[in-house]
Formats: sequence, C-alpha cells, structure tokens
Amino acid sequence: MNIEIRSPRPDEADAAYAICSEAFANGQGRRDDWLATKRMEDFLCAWVGDQLVATTEAVPVGQHFGGRSVPMGAVASVAVRPDQRGRGVAPRLLTTECMRPATADDHGPVRECYLRVAPGIDGSVDRNETFWAAWQLDLGKPHHYLYVYDVGDGIDGYVKYRQVNTPDLWGFSLIVHELVAATPEAGLTLWRHIGSHAAQVEEVVVYGSPLDDLTLLLPEQKGRKLLGVNRWMTRLVDVAGAIGARGFPPGVAARLDVEVVDRLAPWNDDRFVLDVADGRGVLRRGGSGGVRMTVNAFASLYTGWASAFTLAAAGLVHHAGEQELRLLDATFSGPTPYLFDDF
Repeated sequence: MNIEIRSPRPDEADAAYAICSEAFANGQGRRDDWLATKRMEDFLCAWVGDQLVATTEAVPVGQHFGGRSVPMGAVASVAVRPDQRGRGVAPRLLTTECMRPATADDHGPVRECYLRVAPGIDGSVDRNETFWAAWQLDLGKPHHYLYVYDVGDGIDGYVKYRQVNTPDLWGFSLIVHELVAATPEAGLTLWRHIGSHAAQVEEVVVYGSPLDDLTLLLPEQKGRKLLGVNRWMTRLVDVAGAIGARGFPPGVAARLDVEVVDRLAPWNDDRFVLDVADGRGVLRRGGSGGVRMTVNAFASLYTGWASAFTLAAAGLVHHAGEQELRLLDATFSGPTPYLFDDF
C-alpha cells in the first residue's frame, strides 16, 4: 500500500483539523479559530488510500540570533492518527491493514465481537438493545473514540476510549472504557494503539480487571496503580435456577451436599444436593446439608469472586473440610469476574 505525501487542498482542511484535534485534544469549539490561522500550503500531509493519516506544518518565519532574523520554519501540527504511530513508516503500513477508526457500519461487527468474547468473561453483561444504545451514545460526544482491529472478514477486537484534559499534566489523559480482543494479536495491537499516544499522554486510566492478562506483558509492573475499585452486588433470587443456568468447567465432575441459609427467600432456605458434570449443574432439594453457607457467601462463590477457602477463613462457609473446599473451588473456578458496564 502506497503513502502519498502532499499539501492538502483547501477542501481537505477539516480532515487535517480532525487529525490534529485527536492528537492534541482540541475541542470542536476551536475549529473555526484553527482554520482561520492555518494555511494549507504550509502543511505536508500523508494519505493512505483516500484517508488522511498524518499532518505536519512548517510556518515560514524568522528567528533572531545576534540581532538578525534567520529564516526558520516553525514546525507545528505534527500529528499522526493513533493507529499509524510508533514504529516508523513500514510498521505503520502493516498496522494499516488491521487498525482503523470505526465507522457507523462497524457497530454490528463490534457487537458480534463482544458476543464472541463476553461469554468467556465471568460477570460480563449479555447486553440488550438498551445497553447497546447507551454504549453507542457515547461515541457522538467530543473526544470519544472507537478503533477496531479489522482482519478483513470481521472484527477481532476494538477499543473505546476518550481524551481528558489534565491541567496539572502536559498533554492530556486517556480513559479506556472498554478493550475487547478475541485474539492475542488483536489485544496486543489495541494496547500498542493506546501506547502510541505516549508523546502527548502521561497517564492512561483503564476500566478493567485488577489483573488483566495483557498487563503481564509490561516490562515492569511498577507503572500500574490501582486508582479505585467498584464492585457490584449479586443476589441469587433462585439458587437452583441460577445453578441450572450457569456453565461449569467441562472437566469437573462433582457431587456435594449443601445447606443454604436465606432469611429473605424461604424457597432458597433448604438443604440441596449439587451435581455438576459435562459443563452443567443441577441443584435439587435433599441431602444431608453437609456444607453450610448463607446465600451471600453462595453468591460470592457462584460468581467466582471469592474462593471456598477464603469464605471458610472468613467464617462464611461451615462444616467443610479441605476435600469439600477443594471440590467447591474446582467447581466454581474461572477467571476473575469483571463487569464492563456501569448501570
């Protein structure tokens, strides 16, 4: 794929402003002032196909040295679209094949990508139309961006983020609201896209799991800082129905007598036999009620938030020996639960 280098035409000034606006977090309100003070003949820009991907400006002025004005080009508006940054021309050309800004036509494929990835993330929401409408509404706001990892026959990942001006810091900050990757290649490319903002960004805030797998690829962990925790509450209204609806590790076969204590929902307050096999579970009434726990503790175990050993150490699981605790942990094991959505 060829890169075309030329000065932009007057009718391409808006495209040049869009590149600079994203790079420097300029507001839409500054557009008119920016255009009024710029001459397109002072710019050199790069196009990949019909897309403008980079700008630079050299304003012909003079600079005084020794009492004389020395001709000088004031270099400004050096901006590269994020998916084209970081490693020079050749790598940028390679990433052009995959990373690009999303368009309205990508909303459907983005949803399909989420639906591929979300079932593997315990706690993620099976979004309905109301959730997706709110998700898309953000994209119309200033400084909100959505980039996709396009492999040609579909989208294997996307990142949704926004720029935030930070008066106490140089440049601006990035808030990453959602990064979803169906493959390791997509995930690495999306994170490199965020990293390509390094020239202007000193801080990146990521809404994510406390131990995202891709953070393990950082050369040092000391750059990571936990800024806050927002946990959600789960209430099991129907413990038997919840077990029947949940998936379980396919290699686990377990049978355990449990007693659930639930003072608010008497239909849950009973002794049960938990049977798990072939990735499915059944909770039927009966048994000896050997392992005893409140519905609150059962919810923590069910979501994968707390292990059976942790709950027992806190005094929330009773009458369970090491064998029963290990069986419970194997049954409800999985990745750390995580919720993308705020509602």
